[in-house]
Amino acid sequence: AGYIKKMVDEKLFEIRGSDNRNHISISPLSNADMQVLALAKECSGIAIVDDIRARRQGELENIEIHGTIYLLFLLLEKSRLDKSEIRTIIQEMIENGWYCSTDFYAELLKRLEQI
Repeated sequence: AGYIKKMVDEKLFEIRGSDNRNHISISPLSNADMQVLALAKECSGIAIVDDIRARRQGELENIEIHGTIYLLFLLLEKSRLDKSEIRTIIQEMIENGWYCSTDFYAELLKRLEQI
């Protein structure tokens, strides 16, 4: 969250909301996930969601979907974060309840080292 706040302060990201959840079919998603999907659909943007139900709903709605890892690698590509920071962020995410399979984690570290 601290990294994101810094990037919002630097105007790299803009915080917006969408009250127009009518763009999204009725589903058992959290309000936050529904807003992310609705805003991505409104703006023809990319929804960054990790919840599997939100990802499936986005795909049904023809919204481009990516997860947090995509965003981290994008920030690495743009030289906004370095490899060490990404490793730290991922470790903190895991410590705070983010889940990925061991295979995905191994592939993630492998790709990070290849860059």
